[in-house]
Amino acid sequence: MDNEFGDGSCFVEEMEGSVAERFCTGKKERRTNMEETKKEEAFSKNTIPLKVRCFVWRASMKRILVAGELAARGIMVQNQVCHLCRQDPETVDHLFTGCNYTKHIMSWIFKWCGMDTPHFDNITNYLDYAAS
Repeated sequence: MDNEFGDGSCFVEEMEGSVAERFCTGKKERRTNMEETKKEEAFSKNTIPLKVRCFVWRASMKRILVAGELAARGIMVQNQVCHLCRQDPETVDHLFTGCNYTKHIMSWIFKWCGMDTPHFDNITNYLDYAAS
């Protein structure tokens, strides 16, 4: 079994039609363009581990347990400043799109792939780019 529900669905009822749903369930939309079909197959349920698909789903809902999220849940956190850049509060959006350390790492990855580094305003834009 993939998860406690036995179907590998990763809480699909809360995210019908979203990018994260495609990551978590491996659902494929009907495509006419062969290139789009290949991209969709790259993110199919069989190629991405469940823990990664669920992480993407949690990121899309901004439910990754960073310092800001823990404090919002009433958990005492000594320091809510990002541990990577030590400049801004640690939030999901900051961690993936605003942190200078993360931006530097991502620019290396995009450069290694031979791509221009895009700018993302929030995690949703980041996930939409990854799914396209």
